Amino acid sequence: MTFYKASEKDAVNNNPYDVAFLQSETKNTISVAELEVTFELKEHLEIPIFNYYEKLIYIDGYQTYQFMALEDFNKLTSQRPNLKDNQFLFYLNSEPEYAHTDIAESIKLSIQGEEKTFTMKNKVIERNINLLPKTYEFIVVGSDVLEALRQSPDGYELKLQLMNVADWRVSEKSVEQLKRQFLAGNRETSPMDYPDMPYTAEEDLFRVASKIGDYQTNQTTNGIMFYVTSFLSIMFFFGTFVLLYLNLFSEMDTEKMKYQKLNKIGMSSNEIKQNVTRELATIFFVPTILGTTLAFLYLAILSSDVGGIMKNPDILMHFLQIVGIYVMSQLVSFFYARKKMLFQLIN
Repeated sequence: MTFYKASEKDAVNNNPYDVAFLQSETKNTISVAELEVTFELKEHLEIPIFNYYEKLIYIDGYQTYQFMALEDFNKLTSQRPNLKDNQFLFYLNSEPEYAHTDIAESIKLSIQGEEKTFTMKNKVIERNINLLPKTYEFIVVGSDVLEALRQSPDGYELKLQLMNVADWRVSEKSVEQLKRQFLAGNRETSPMDYPDMPYTAEEDLFRVASKIGDYQTNQTTNGIMFYVTSFLSIMFFFGTFVLLYLNLFSEMDTEKMKYQKLNKIGMSSNEIKQNVTRELATIFFVPTILGTTLAFLYLAILSSDVGGIMKNPDILMHFLQIVGIYVMSQLVSFFYARKKMLFQLIN
């Protein structure tokens, strides 16, 4: 229930911009004029990213870096840092609580045949870009350094397109139209052939990340999960009630004889009612209390990864709602079984 209710919130948090995609010279090609026709744009940023790779010495593979110019980084954030030629910023596009902080203080790069060492001035951890491949870690350098890196044959440039539209909730048709256009255009061009491409599927690299797309995916996935778990919960609830009901009434003749004997030695009808009520309450509600306690402890442990249950009141409220529905259903079952049992015993 919590996941289903948070479908829109998660889509907004994971997608700071309404629509985002990566673009190369041959993939996802579209002009600004075409974008303005497809969408009602409120904001549009184009961020060049240089994907630089170096072959690893001791193992088979490549070390890749995503470089961003300082002036483009300033467009994404409210920070205005200054960098020297031998300095860089390490930018993690993530929420601070989920980001790793084990970062090298310096890196060595070969620029125009000359090896240079860059030291980290600072690290910035903010979610400012939609969830796309190659948009998690960035090395932010000055424009002159990035221009020198662009001359290297060991790299290629991508353009990160970030857009905000008038109303993302009604942008489904425009996003689908953009996806179809990209799919048709990308099929007509040859696959990108770079050493680091085998580690990232081209279809995933050039996908469109949008709020409306994530919202619909979250709602569908979480909705199915909520439906299935609700169905199973209801089925098990009725199953346990039927088993309990059959167990109680299968011994009705024995219970009748017991209470007839108790009645003969002086037990009144009210005392029989109280005794039956106490026994049934134990059978119906002790497991309910125990199960609810265990469920709450499990939920509290599970919520510790996201700051604890007290920092996530939605989880607690949904838990209380589900518990309330279950307890009310159990009360109805209890009173129904009590009424039937007293009718059989007293009459």
